[in-house]
Formats: sequence, structure tokens, C-alpha cells
Amino acid sequence: MRGLTIKNVTVLPAIVAGPILRHCDTKQVNFWLVTSQYYANAWKINNKVGRKALLKDVYSELALDKPLNEKNQLVLNSQDKVLILNFIASKNSHTNEKKYTLGGFSMEQSNYKESRMLPFYDQVIQNEAITQAYLALVSNKEINVNNLAEQLGEAKGQIVLPRGVTINIYNQHLMLKVNATELVEIHLLEEVFLNANDNANSNSKAIWALGDFIQGGSFEQLQKSFPDDAYESNYGIEIPSVGYSLFLLFDDYNKGKPLYEAVISVY
Repeated sequence: MRGLTIKNVTVLPAIVAGPILRHCDTKQVNFWLVTSQYYANAWKINNKVGRKALLKDVYSELALDKPLNEKNQLVLNSQDKVLILNFIASKNSHTNEKKYTLGGFSMEQSNYKESRMLPFYDQVIQNEAITQAYLALVSNKEINVNNLAEQLGEAKGQIVLPRGVTINIYNQHLMLKVNATELVEIHLLEEVFLNANDNANSNSKAIWALGDFIQGGSFEQLQKSFPDDAYESNYGIEIPSVGYSLFLLFDDYNKGKPLYEAVISVY
């Protein structure tokens, strides 16, 4: 399978053509494979630059020379596709030197007309269902996948992966990875959809929580709840347990290093 080329920039088909988004009514999706630090090494562009690549290296490797826009993005257009490379700005406190690193990318149809996304009315109920599922794992109990699916209701979108694996998107923060009827992973994120409208975000203040690990909680506060066998892995904290593991990601770029993403892998 060939990759998609935009101005001589080819995005590997494993990333663009691999996940297939179904019945998801939004202009852009902050793809789980693309932006999540949990899968930080899952993608490359032209098999040369990936997450955390310096802007100067992106220019060199992809033969680009256009400047970043006001949102720190490189926007590459073709006849019917738009590839957007998103960069993160940081400054050296000693030298005041500013640098830009590649944080992720998004793709969209250039002629797409955005329609309003349905609001996430069930987000509070869904968050509570996930909290209870996590507490069941902590108590060495199995999660009843059928009951959980009934509590979560209909997914807003679905990403289809090879070998019968799907990722169901339930709201702005929640995705479940399943293999047939078997639960594989629970993903809790800062945001799934980019540029979601205010109507869809009407319940955006409904934060998620996994026991003591609450979205937005500071690293200093939450590390008091880390068990002795917790360890640092892939820019986050991994907490192994019987039957599952919990992976927590903290934002190093914001004050207090708040918790913004969590992944529960079920074995």
C-alpha cells in the first residue's frame, strides 16, 4: 500500500491508511496513534522525522522552507488534502534560545465542510463507569465488558485497526480499544477531537478520575499515591498490577506537571 504524498511529503500508510475512522462527525481527529505519548514512536513522515524532531531537521529532511504560521504549524496543501505538522515551542531559560519540536500531525480533506458535533451529554455517566471499572481491577475483579458497554452507550466514532481490533470513541476524553468482545485498553485523554465546537464541549468540565489519579492533578500531589513498584517509562509513570497495568502521563510544559493522559492495559 502506498503512502499519501503532499508536496513530496509521504506519510507512511501504516499511520494514515491504517486506522480507519468511521461515522465521526468532526473536521479533525487528534488520532490516538499520532499524538498520544503512549505511542510516541508509532509514526514517522517519509520514514525520516517523527515526534520530537527539531524544526530545522524537518526542514532539511523533508526539503521544506515555508515558515510556521501563528499556531506554530506547517500547513502543506495538495489538491484535496491538507497535512498539518504541529510544533511545540520551548525556550532555554539561560540563553533565551527558542526551539520548535514536532509534536504531532493531523490530516483533513481540503474541501471538507465542518458540521456541528453532537454534545457529549453522557460524559459524566461514562467517566463514572470507567472509574468503577478501574476500581474493580484494583479489587482483583474482572470487568464485565457487556455491562460496561451498556453503561457507556453508543460510541461517537470508531477507528478500525487490523486483526479485528477497534478503538471506540465515546467522548472528548474516552476511548476503548477492544478485540472482538475482549477489552484490551482504556484510554483517558486531555482531548480526542481537535477544534470541537462549544456545543460538543458543553460537558467538558466533567474530569475523569481513576481512584486517586485525577485529571489535572499535579505530579507532586499524585506521586504520593504511587505504589513502591511504580517506575518511569516512555515519558510517564507505569504502575504494574495483577491482571492490568496503569500508565500515567504528565505535562512537563505546564506548571505542576498536571496529569493529562492515562492508559489502562487489561491482560
